[in-house]
Amino acid sequence: DMLVENRFRFQMNLTGFLAAADLVSPSHQTSVTDAEGIRQITLADGSGFMDRDLIINIQMKEGLRDGMIMDRDHDGGYVALASFVPRLPKPEKILPKSVKIVVDCSGSMSGDSIAQARQAIAEILNHLRPEDHFNLIAFGSDHRTLFKRQVQANGKNLARMRELLNRIDANMGGTEMFGALQAAISIPGPDLDQDILLITDGQVWKSDEIISRVKESNHRVFTVGVGSAVSEGFVRQLAVKTGGACELVVPNEKMTEKIVRHFNRMYLPRTTDIRVNWPVEPINIVPRKFGPVYDGDTVHVFGLFDREIQGTATLDMVLGDGQTVSQQTKVSGYVGTLAAEDGAGTFARMAVHQLLATASPEEAAQLAVRYQLVSPY
Repeated sequence: DMLVENRFRFQMNLTGFLAAADLVSPSHQTSVTDAEGIRQITLADGSGFMDRDLIINIQMKEGLRDGMIMDRDHDGGYVALASFVPRLPKPEKILPKSVKIVVDCSGSMSGDSIAQARQAIAEILNHLRPEDHFNLIAFGSDHRTLFKRQVQANGKNLARMRELLNRIDANMGGTEMFGALQAAISIPGPDLDQDILLITDGQVWKSDEIISRVKESNHRVFTVGVGSAVSEGFVRQLAVKTGGACELVVPNEKMTEKIVRHFNRMYLPRTTDIRVNWPVEPINIVPRKFGPVYDGDTVHVFGLFDREIQGTATLDMVLGDGQTVSQQTKVSGYVGTLAAEDGAGTFARMAVHQLLATASPEEAAQLAVRYQLVSPY
């Protein structure tokens, strides 16, 4: 019945390290209270409509920490979640960059989305250095390119870009991203690494073809998914498969800080190979492969074991210049009270849920039933 109001209630308690966090929801009105070392967040109106994701941003005043905690798995097994915040050395010299800014100007970007995009691109111009190169491609049903080739970020070219920004609007019809990205990767430029910054609400066709084509071109794509209905799977996969990174922005969130994070990723080192060494050989690890990781991005990895473990897990990272960086963390505790001896805890179910994507249909069905996971299986 279209007249039924599907509503939900929400309450989240944060304890320990997170009890000191600042909590903000860009998607809903919320209320935060503190009592006896617990920070509690609820919906301000008591309940909300099930018409969008509920998003809670948790910000710490202190820096993030590495850590490892344990949980139960089926048949007396254990699961460890190791979390690392890579701290990569900054290079003595930051090389020039060539950035192609591709912005979605289709009708679905109208209103706050295109306004935020204009503001974010203006901020990008403040981060470009004279030795950097740039260009802009606006797209909708068709696409327009500002310069015929990548140009230096000098005063004349930046002024032309700022003038164009004032005229950019969500008035270019549908979302034909394939042609725009084809144009972007075809733009000639200097002999530098070529990066694409893509700002879109992600509603596209031919997503697999787009990802395959851009990956072949050796362009890294840093995506910014805009709005509450963004195709998250597409913008994440496009970033991961090409060696970039993904940020999501919903209404009432600032796009500019996400763009600045992307620029830091473009300029600073990234890892080319990641390995986690455990104190005991695991039965399985999740994920089995890591995409690129940039300075400050968090790495979560699950290890599944047939016994309880103690000791240290080590994260080894190889940088593009061949330098190896290592970080260590020790087991610091357990998830609340451990689940029953023959039951699977939350971490085990989270780990197995990630395994489903690479398992055969038969194995995935068995795991989904055994761990009671909502999935296509």
